Amino acid sequence: MRTKKIVFECRFGKEEGWGHLVRCSALAQAAQLRGWRTCLLSGSKLNIAPAEIQEAFDIRIERDGSSLDVCPEELKDANALVIDEMYWSDDDIGRLANVFKGAFNSGKLMSVGIDDMQRRSMRAVDIVVNTQLGLQRASYNERCIQLLGEKYCMLRKGFANPAAIDWRPEKNIIPILIMLGGTDAFGLSQQVLQELLSIEKIRFAPVLISGNATEQDSDLERLLSSFSDYNWLCKMDSPQIAGWMKACRCAIIGCGSSTFEVAVSSLPFVGLSMVDNQIEMARAIEKHWKMPVIHLRNGDTAFYRFRESILKLVTSFENEKRRSFEEIDSQGSNRILNVVEKSIPD
Repeated sequence: MRTKKIVFECRFGKEEGWGHLVRCSALAQAAQLRGWRTCLLSGSKLNIAPAEIQEAFDIRIERDGSSLDVCPEELKDANALVIDEMYWSDDDIGRLANVFKGAFNSGKLMSVGIDDMQRRSMRAVDIVVNTQLGLQRASYNERCIQLLGEKYCMLRKGFANPAAIDWRPEKNIIPILIMLGGTDAFGLSQQVLQELLSIEKIRFAPVLISGNATEQDSDLERLLSSFSDYNWLCKMDSPQIAGWMKACRCAIIGCGSSTFEVAVSSLPFVGLSMVDNQIEMARAIEKHWKMPVIHLRNGDTAFYRFRESILKLVTSFENEKRRSFEEIDSQGSNRILNVVEKSIPD
């Protein structure tokens, strides 16, 4: 039997962040475990990502913006194409999907679109995935197979097997995880640290996880050194991230892919809604999980109600008690692949 091949198209870094790449890598890892060949086609450079994410893709091809009309030769025998592009229109998605489908005489390829905002019909794909919490119905083209809700959230394999972390701050100091996307495009980590320092009578030990070193390194280091204990970690793989989540008592995260990572780790959190594709998820977090959310727009650093939200979170748990998010497990990627595999034409 010929080995199946799945191609992922997504951009990442800078304003796009890493959320799209992270969830594509989770789906790619699950495909690799089934013996599939995985391929990344992107206009972004993968070498900035942690090794675990790079290794999720057996074939990596960088394209320029004009290459949507060409299917690379080594990808012409693909069985599935996954498109995770926040700013592409339906026409853009259809353009690439048609190029790939046109690369086969028999047209035996399933196209999958990952979407967060329901601003597009997704008419050009065969399957649409939207992992918004609590989502049961959506406004997508009725022809598409629709995989909706948190049961399809894509988590990397390390979240099922967290690493053991040998660290614990002094008693009465609260270990708090801060993870605002791989790029922290708006530099919000500094603002978060400043706000934590300003809260009286509560001492925190921040665990800051970031994708890469940034030009604000010296400012971050200065702020972190103001805490009696802290950890600053870059380019971590998923077992390490999961382990640090288990070591913390609460978190401050962006309302993107990190939402499901802290949920599967049973970690209570304050969410920051920072960009357009986090708006609906942020509202769903407030509605279904009752977690506090700070609604920011376009990188706005005016943290309305931030201290109030942190205090509410901290006073809501006692001792080592953790939040249970029973809706979240690590099988979302397999559920998606089951549908894709079943739908691939013979």
